[in-house]
Amino acid sequence: MNRLEAALNEAGGSVTRGVTMVSILSGKGGVGKSVIAFNLAERAAVAGRKTLLVDADLCCGNIHILANVDPDNGLDAFALEQKNLTEAVCRYGENLDILARSDSGPLPALQDVTEVAKFARQLRRQAGGYDLVIIDQGSGISNTATLLASAADSNLIVMLPELTSISDSFGLCKFLYQANQEIECQILINRVESDQEANYLWTRFAAMSERFLGRVPSLAGSLPEDKVVRKAVATQQTIAEVSPESNVVQTLTGIVENLTGQHPAGGSRISIYDINSTTAPADIRE
Repeated sequence: MNRLEAALNEAGGSVTRGVTMVSILSGKGGVGKSVIAFNLAERAAVAGRKTLLVDADLCCGNIHILANVDPDNGLDAFALEQKNLTEAVCRYGENLDILARSDSGPLPALQDVTEVAKFARQLRRQAGGYDLVIIDQGSGISNTATLLASAADSNLIVMLPELTSISDSFGLCKFLYQANQEIECQILINRVESDQEANYLWTRFAAMSERFLGRVPSLAGSLPEDKVVRKAVATQQTIAEVSPESNVVQTLTGIVENLTGQHPAGGSRISIYDINSTTAPADIRE
């Protein structure tokens, strides 16, 4: 029994599957997780999927800043059951709604694991009108992250080509797998300087995962370092609004297709004997 099932047994009930739910996580902060979540949701909406973006960073949610929206109630009121989902969301263009934090600081209503499990069940039940739900979680390892990850159909772990990010991403994978053997994880490498760097990092991460965890997460893809991302954040726009033909936008579109099952994810199992088979210039950046 995983932690979500145990918590729901205490609360009474279960999580109803239906809408595709994707959780976005990271082992540490500052890796671009929220920016990616926001822009993946926008890409899904543009592709015609009715999408809900949930800001589940329960301490420092900032999706409302990226999207330049001002939620009156948002996730806080929804978690307290003061508003239903329809009343709590903000509309952001066609096909995209945002359930944003309406207050800063910790959300007391979701500090207990049983309450988090009930929140996940409530979200599943009321989000049936959406094709896709993307949950932007807080960074780091926590019981909240584990529970919401177990409630999701897939989990996208954002990692930078930096030693601390690599280490923390591995630790997060280990924690999630220990909590739920059936959980699905994918790795997205952000801000790479070249395909060679992405392949170098992925080969070693996959080999390490197979050797020490006994399984390898899928590779969702890699996003290049690109100044259009910083411009989009600074101007509170989506990346597609700033540069619709950029490589970042094209890659995000492909990741959405993978996550929604239009074609299989890009990961593959790599033998531990491949760990030194690829050369690369210099060490991973730090």
